[in-house]
Parts: sequence; C-alpha cells; structure tokens
Amino acid sequence: MEKDPVTKGRLEVLYDTRSEVPGTNIVLLGCTLWSKIPDADVAAVLKKMPEFDEKDGIQDWSIEKHNAEHKRDYKWLLDEINNSQSTTLRPPAGASALPAQASGSATPKSETQLVVVSCFAPELRESLDPWQVDAPWASAYGTNLLDNPPHFSNVKTWISGMTGRTHEFKKGNTTLVSNQRGREGEHVTGLLKDGMSEKQKAGLFDVMRVSKL
Repeated sequence: MEKDPVTKGRLEVLYDTRSEVPGTNIVLLGCTLWSKIPDADVAAVLKKMPEFDEKDGIQDWSIEKHNAEHKRDYKWLLDEINNSQSTTLRPPAGASALPAQASGSATPKSETQLVVVSCFAPELRESLDPWQVDAPWASAYGTNLLDNPPHFSNVKTWISGMTGRTHEFKKGNTTLVSNQRGREGEHVTGLLKDGMSEKQKAGLFDVMRVSKL
C-alpha cells in the first residue's frame, strides 16, 4: 500500500515502525501489540472471538501464537521507548545541526513527544463498553499496560483500536484516544447523529473528530 501511486508516498504502515514527523518533535511508535490472553480466559476467548474460528478466522492462528506475538511486540515497544528516553530527535534529512550558542554551550533540543499507535488497547476499563470490561473474553481486546507507570510514563498519547468503542481519557501521563465504528454484532455500533443525547453519543464514531497532540 505504501508504494501504491494513489497514496503518493504519503502512507506509512506502522508495523514495528518508528517514524519521526518532519518539522516536529513528535515520534510515532507503531505496532499491532497483540494482547496477552491468560489461561483462565482461553475458553471464553475461543468461543467469542472470530479471529480464532477454525473456518473463518486467521489461518493457522492460536492462543499460543497470539500470546507469542504479544510478547514480541511488547519487547519491541519497550525497547523503542527506552531508546527514546536517552536520545533527542535527529535533524531532518538534509538539515544541518544547529550551531552552538555564543556562550559555547550546545543549543538545547526539544524534548521528544512519544505517540504510540497500536491495534490492541493498552487499557481496558475505559476503552471497552462497560458491559464487557469484566467479561472473560476482555483480554482479547487489549492488555492493561498502563498499570506499570515507569515503563510508559514518557508516552504522551496512545492511539488504539480493536475495542470498537470511541474514547478519550487520561491515565497517568498518557492520553488515550480512539475513534471507532463499533464491532459487528454488538450494540454500540455506528455514527454520531444530530439530536442524540450525550448518553447516546458515548462510544460512537465521530467523522469530525480531531485530537490535538
């Protein structure tokens, strides 16, 4: 897709990808970040989630492979975040480094703003519809990673999907953002419409939604 002439070089697929936004101090860290499904949830997840259906699901997919991919993605993400904590943004391609100040000290660089983009959610309680939060299949939608603040305290914004529910909330230092159209077969699905109450709007896709970093 990245090489498709229609995208004119403006599309970048974030698959275990670190991408620096030109002209800014924003770094995007993108990965699928498969969830971690504990043994106690396996039976419910296999029954609920179409990804594991032997006929119509992901070919040759299993809980073991799902969890192995979670472990791999999680390690990649932690490594990238840790690397970003000790470095500053490099100058854009073709640009020269800023000269030293008259005093002889180096010009300070802007602090890197980390934005994580993942398919699966890093926090379930406010990302899922309330009726699903404590369901035995909830772990198929994401993993509660932000309960470990030291690891992700430098992440400013986290954009995710998978849960089918639109949300924006803050946990610790991180703002979590999502704008989704729902999941097939579940009751919170669709677009915002004129005349809806605030309660009716909760969790719905907003085609006009803009989130500022």
